[in-house]
Parts: sequence; structure tokens; C-alpha cells
Amino acid sequence: MLVINYIHGEELQATYKTAAAFVAMMELEVPEFEDYYEITKVIEAGKEIELSDKTMGGLFNLLLARG
Repeated sequence: MLVINYIHGEELQATYKTAAAFVAMMELEVPEFEDYYEITKVIEAGKEIELSDKTMGGLFNLLLARG
């Protein structure tokens, strides 16, 4: 499970069954999130992921590169 805490006016949370599900959603013509949304924390399979680029776009790029 992928849990993303992010800020869009207020702190919100999004959950995906897998990282691949998040990547697929971000590849849609109109994704759920803008690339610039700030991320406060990401948990995957119970472990926090450290991001150098703390945006939705940064998370997308990290997960896409990871395969």
C-alpha cells in the first residue's frame, strides 16, 4: 500500500494499493494531482520513502525510475 500525505490548501491523504497504481493515475491525461502539490510524507509497505523532490511530480519520477 502507498500512502501519500500532501498539502493542497490543507494536509490531505491519498492511498493506493500499489506504487504502480499511483504511477498509472499520474500518466492519465487529467491526473488526480498537479505535479507541484507538496508532499509531507510517503509510506510504502509500512516504510517511509525519502524524497529529494517533495512534490507529486518528484514522487512520480522516483517511482517511474524504480520500475
